[in-house]
Amino acid sequence: MCGITGFSHLRKTLPPGVLTNAVDSITHRGPNQKARFECDEVSLGATRLAILDLASGDQPIFSADRDAVIVYNGEVFNFVELREGFLQYLPIGALIGLVLFIELIFVFGAWEVASNVATAIAAPQPATAQVTNTAALGELLYTRYIYAFQAAGMILLVAMIGAIVLTLRPRQDVRRQKIAEQVARKREATLELVKIRPRQGV
Repeated sequence: MCGITGFSHLRKTLPPGVLTNAVDSITHRGPNQKARFECDEVSLGATRLAILDLASGDQPIFSADRDAVIVYNGEVFNFVELREGFLQYLPIGALIGLVLFIELIFVFGAWEVASNVATAIAAPQPATAQVTNTAALGELLYTRYIYAFQAAGMILLVAMIGAIVLTLRPRQDVRRQKIAEQVARKREATLELVKIRPRQGV
């Protein structure tokens, strides 16, 4: 277990020594490291019980440009399995990303502005009473923008397949629903009537 503490300076200035005393009061939660960070806006403190990432897990944690800083309490215990799963599906993900990139190149590379765009824009729209909503949508999607509509559908299909492949991984510790066993069970196996006497437990 670890410990974190902090104070905001938005309403009043923190007196000297308060952060040190706060960190010292939670030393029992993390004897391996005591850390403090102070600036004009906040004061942050942390104590660490080093279990994983012993070399580079000291707090506080800074962003790459040191513009943001956090102290936190937590560990990712299965980071090795997560990393192995990521590397396992990395080639498939890279292939799907390449396919998407090629599709985008074809879509935008073959895109050209028609010569009658200005005329089509300036053309009067038909009266609402003459064209239904379904007909207007069909004219737009399946006539004027059919290629863009089909390309968008293919991109969405590949993205869905990629998301399913990247997230679908076998897990042994999951209890799955068995419909056949649930339907075939008898009332005697699932329901028990117990007569409880007054002032007695079950």
